[in-house]
Amino acid sequence: MIVTPFGDLSFGDVSGLENWVSAHDQQHRAERQAIAQLKGIPLTSVNYDPPLNDDWRGKHMLEHGTLITFSNPDTSISSVLLESKWDSEAAFYIWHQVHNAAHRTLDQALGISTSATGA
Repeated sequence: MIVTPFGDLSFGDVSGLENWVSAHDQQHRAERQAIAQLKGIPLTSVNYDPPLNDDWRGKHMLEHGTLITFSNPDTSISSVLLESKWDSEAAFYIWHQVHNAAHRTLDQALGISTSATGA
């Protein structure tokens, strides 16, 4: 299991992943709203509804590529990894670790608090 700011997840847990997707979408909305308010730059809304397929991963990776420009430079985090598939348990957990770090870095830069300790 991995703790995320959007809920605890285990590989293969369909119900947990559905809850995660909804909370994750809300977090992206909050980040775009903070960027608009703090930086005066409105960003296009992205739909993160399922299915979590290649299109979803591509949209998500591109948005993170944009969002990271509004945080402190961190060369240890690459949005490119966020396009990778969760085709194994290891890939699933690595993806979420990188994703948590990306949100944590952005949220700190924007002054957004996260409720989960893993974020």
